[in-house]
Amino acid sequence: FKSGSGLAIVPGEVGVGELNELISLGVPRVLPPNGDDNIWQLWFHGRDSSFDNDLVNLSTGKVFYATSPDGISNWSMHPDSPVLQPSDVDGNWWWFDSTHVGLGDVVIPGQQAQSIFRIQGGIYMMYIFGGSKDSVDIKTDIGYKSVKGMKMEIGVAVSQDGAHWSRVEGDGAYGAILEVGKQTEFDGQFVGWPCVLAVGSETRMYYNTYNPHTKKFIIGAAISGDGIKFKKLGAVFEGGTAGRFDAMGASRRHVVQLETGEYRMWYEGLSGEGVHSIGLAASTDGFTWERVSDEPVLRPSSDEHAWDSAGVGSPHLIWLPEKQRWRMYYVGTSLRIQEEPGEGSGILSSAIGIAESTDVDGLYFERISTI
Repeated sequence: FKSGSGLAIVPGEVGVGELNELISLGVPRVLPPNGDDNIWQLWFHGRDSSFDNDLVNLSTGKVFYATSPDGISNWSMHPDSPVLQPSDVDGNWWWFDSTHVGLGDVVIPGQQAQSIFRIQGGIYMMYIFGGSKDSVDIKTDIGYKSVKGMKMEIGVAVSQDGAHWSRVEGDGAYGAILEVGKQTEFDGQFVGWPCVLAVGSETRMYYNTYNPHTKKFIIGAAISGDGIKFKKLGAVFEGGTAGRFDAMGASRRHVVQLETGEYRMWYEGLSGEGVHSIGLAASTDGFTWERVSDEPVLRPSSDEHAWDSAGVGSPHLIWLPEKQRWRMYYVGTSLRIQEEPGEGSGILSSAIGIAESTDVDGLYFERISTI
């Protein structure tokens, strides 16, 4: 990678042990300091070359944990990373995430719109997703292709320190708390990348799927009274129309509720040409969404040699009250493909970056220096 504006964490340069073997990183989830410790916490998932080459081509694999004194640089990986591995590693080969696990969200009591179990102080909740050894036949332009680990479902794990996690078995047949829908339904292929939000006494989950009938990536919603048992509400957002930066739909996202009661969703949009950018949508109730603009709030870098020149996505937003601005952690991909032969080759290289808004509403972002 060429070092560039916004670049924070790079595969192969992130520290301890097997982290140096990572090919790609994904879905940064950050919690700012909560108290007097001044420690920023970061979780993300990543994949190394140990995963089978016939596994669905994503950055999912294992979950890692790091901390920083300022949330920008000097990230220190926890010595026990990865802090969560595919359940097959623990002998649970039948679980929904037995071959690869991905990070959706991390919530902790006291973090305002990211809090869930307020009655249990010190409990972290990690919403995860993953796939098993089962293969799914995916329709392509030249027929059907069998992809292992594609039938992804959503689960949850708990921790007292953010580093040591235990899965909570859900009501699903394979331990999931949210299962794939029927083949005729919009989320019949997979459900993944959960983002959760506490609103009053309920927990709302926003998740991603792909509808093979409309050929668009879609965001679905579900609600829960306890953060474990969820009821699906259906599709709530699918991006823009033909020719827009999000014409092929919306996927990974971060939803917040403002002090006014309104909702904002920064989301990853996919264009008809396959370019990933980050857009913004707004809602008065959290279920009916309108795109704020036909333009993305963050585009891939125009420098073809930059680390995020191929695409940007997986936004996670932190409000900075002292600046009255939004800080965005995101994933960028380069135009370089992992070219090493053997298992794991062909995966698009990705890394984690940081940008901050130039306005109070989070409509315009600039990459910041992380040096």
